Amino acid sequence: TASIRYETARTWIDDAVRILRREDRYILSASKDVERTSLGASIAYREYGSGGFSDERRYSSAVSFSHYLTERMQGLYSVTVDRYERFPVQSADTTSIGYLTDVRFNYRANETLTYAIQYRYADSYSQDVYIDNYENHRIIAEVKKIF
Repeated sequence: TASIRYETARTWIDDAVRILRREDRYILSASKDVERTSLGASIAYREYGSGGFSDERRYSSAVSFSHYLTERMQGLYSVTVDRYERFPVQSADTTSIGYLTDVRFNYRANETLTYAIQYRYADSYSQDVYIDNYENHRIIAEVKKIF
């Protein structure tokens, strides 16, 4: 099965400083499923602001892959690259780039119990804003029970 999807929307997001913040988004994605394997890719453009002004743009591209290694175990991998361009009033424009990698294994013990282990890596870089330069490694263990 293959599919292509296009999404466009305008949303109002709660913001602690501005009360409401506008998000305009345009997302194009494609996916392909073959037996136990799934592939997906997407590109997105988001614009944020208040009123008629835009103060931030975000460009994203993502690729994902999943495969059932056995009947009960699934491996998933995804990579995302985000570029943020900010245009604050009374301040210099800034750009930040974020790289996100996600590796996950799910093991379904039975119909109601799933175990998962996940590793997430984030790397953010900005030539303009020092606090946007960071690296983050996260390991998550999950037990999910459906009652």
